[in-house]
Amino acid sequence: MIRKLLLILSLLAFPVITTAQESSLDLKTERINPGQSIYSIKRLVEKVQEKLTFPQEKKVAFEGKLLERRLSELNFLVNNKKVTPIERASQRFSAQAGVYVEGLEKLDSNNKEGVFKTFEDYKNLLGTLRDNFPANSAYWLLLQQNIDTLNILSDKIKD
Repeated sequence: MIRKLLLILSLLAFPVITTAQESSLDLKTERINPGQSIYSIKRLVEKVQEKLTFPQEKKVAFEGKLLERRLSELNFLVNNKKVTPIERASQRFSAQAGVYVEGLEKLDSNNKEGVFKTFEDYKNLLGTLRDNFPANSAYWLLLQQNIDTLNILSDKIKD
């Protein structure tokens, strides 16, 4: 049992580095993705890590990494045509983006330009992923909603 737990934790700690398709982002391909049986364990470990991360600056940095992981998971699902988990993954991405921006607002961060640039890169990749589906189809709309969420959050941190 302990051996299995150590194996799972090691898989979570060391993602494989690859480049996202048609993007300037250097996304890490997650070894554990939505739809896999041990995905819930990965999420539990992330939640524990988030609760145990202090001070606020490190917590916000961790939340930014989680947002990148959620994007990587969406990228994996679309590129591997695993459509069943896309709805939940899309919701997780938008929720994580909101958590990240809330944390940034608490910090009164001076890195707003960096966040805008990152969000622009994310929106470009999401647009590419969205265009794998027919316009106005359910999955197209989910990914468009992620883009819209990033637009709203970008406006929020401008103020």
